[in-house]
Amino acid sequence: MNRVFLKNIVVFAAILLLFGTLSGCANKNVKTHSAHSVLNNNQYYPYLASLIYLNEGKIDLATKKAIESANIVQTPEILVYLVKLKFLTDRFAAKNIALYAYKKYPKNKNIVSMLLTDNMPLSINKKIKIAKRYLKYKPDDKIKIILAKLYAAKHQRSKAISILSGIKSSDPDILSSEGIVYFSIGMKTEGRRLFKRAYRLGSSNIRVKLFMARIKEEKGDLVGAAKIYIKIAEHQPDNTALLYRIARDLDKSGRDFEAISYYNRVISLGGLLKKKAQLAAALIFLRNERYDKAAKLFDELLKNNPENYDIRYRLALAEKGAGRLISAYRLFSRIDIKSDLYVDAVVNMAEIKATLNKNKDGLYLINNALKLKQNNKKLEMAKAVLLNSLKRYDEAVRLYLKLAKYEKNSDYKENLYIRAADTEYEKMHNLKKTISILKDLIKKSPKSPEALNFLGYVYIDNNINVKKGIRLVKRALKIYPGWFFYLDSLGWGYYKLGKYKKALDILKKAARFRYGDPVIFKHLGYAYAKLKKYDLARKFLLKSYHLKDDPSVYKKLLLIRKFINKAKPLKHR
Repeated sequence: MNRVFLKNIVVFAAILLLFGTLSGCANKNVKTHSAHSVLNNNQYYPYLASLIYLNEGKIDLATKKAIESANIVQTPEILVYLVKLKFLTDRFAAKNIALYAYKKYPKNKNIVSMLLTDNMPLSINKKIKIAKRYLKYKPDDKIKIILAKLYAAKHQRSKAISILSGIKSSDPDILSSEGIVYFSIGMKTEGRRLFKRAYRLGSSNIRVKLFMARIKEEKGDLVGAAKIYIKIAEHQPDNTALLYRIARDLDKSGRDFEAISYYNRVISLGGLLKKKAQLAAALIFLRNERYDKAAKLFDELLKNNPENYDIRYRLALAEKGAGRLISAYRLFSRIDIKSDLYVDAVVNMAEIKATLNKNKDGLYLINNALKLKQNNKKLEMAKAVLLNSLKRYDEAVRLYLKLAKYEKNSDYKENLYIRAADTEYEKMHNLKKTISILKDLIKKSPKSPEALNFLGYVYIDNNINVKKGIRLVKRALKIYPGWFFYLDSLGWGYYKLGKYKKALDILKKAARFRYGDPVIFKHLGYAYAKLKKYDLARKFLLKSYHLKDDPSVYKKLLLIRKFINKAKPLKHR
């Protein structure tokens, strides 16, 4: 009903306009031959009908009526309208009509501009010829910029620069168009200068704002770019591409929850970017340990694409993080062996088995996977961890050292040596083997602070060579100053030398950096006891004992009780 009513109104308005035009011409007794002045009755009906069909999305009927109108009167406006319509269905037919229009009206800017558009299937040389011919007739900055762009496409850089240098406009649109061409020929500094000038002259110009944002992105100022996009979005609140770009820049800048608010807007609006926004938001939730929200989004994505192993794996990670271990295990178990994520899935399944105190089952999974993926580093590392948990320490150490032997990444190699040494020291109490592994590591990596500190602490704690141990720890502190573990080792070294005041000062500094470490509290308690500050000694020893059930700390507490009045009874756990 509304469309019929609109059609009647438009036709009625056209008849009134036509009647008024004809009456005016009759009154003035002017004989008119041009369609620009007087449009005959038959022209209006097909043209208006074409507009109505176009509004209804009936392109073929709209084109048919436009051709009918053009057959009556071939004005530049009707020909341009017909070309634009024809372009929707047949670009080459549109080109032929456009060339006919150009032949008829070679000086009409709208027709020339239409022929010079990127989508028009004409050769660059033909477009250059058309642009140059028009510029001889009438200088025009927009056509000059198009011509410069065409020369740039032909890699005729000097000709492009020559044309651009002759443009002296202060119009933001012209300046921004110039900037684009300068960017295309590699003159980014000049391009940025023009865009900044355009932004100052017309900051409300959306096109200029977009390019300013992209310049900021190029410089790495993603937050600055996002702020410009946000201003544009105030006028285009339903532009999902723009909202997604804001979210992406905020996401890359680490402003996670601001990014999520924009991703959610994209999701609510729907469209082609909805799934991308869901995935990006889910990854942020997963990264921030918001596992339930991440799982909900990944689950929705997986329903739409059940064979996507990447989404399945991430959903499994979210389920695992949320504590739903059985659900996570099932999801991991459905990762195909051909997928790049298969090994990671098996490692996670083994970790779930270990969490459920089923280390043997976890080891069985890893061993089976190793039959299919021989010498896989991730699987062998997971196996070494499980062997450690099963108290098969010799096997674990051998595997750590085997992996270290072939590892090229120096940091990871050091980590493997340290794990092997730690197993020998803490689990097997094998000082000789521990020292041998650490010396081997220091020989290969003389600037490994972790190895220097560890070996130094072994020398100090076991009274093997306290002074040498202190020297090793000091070397570690030169590489990594202020690290609390190294400070604790140094303080303990001075304690062993009987320099209790100096030891206490260093240990207090270590505690400030890492308040809550049972070993540091233990060493502080020992130092305070030697300085006869028994209340403070008891305080820190109790803190250490509550964090870690250490028999040596319990014995020390019993020894200092007699020096403290009204000491509370201590129960052995």
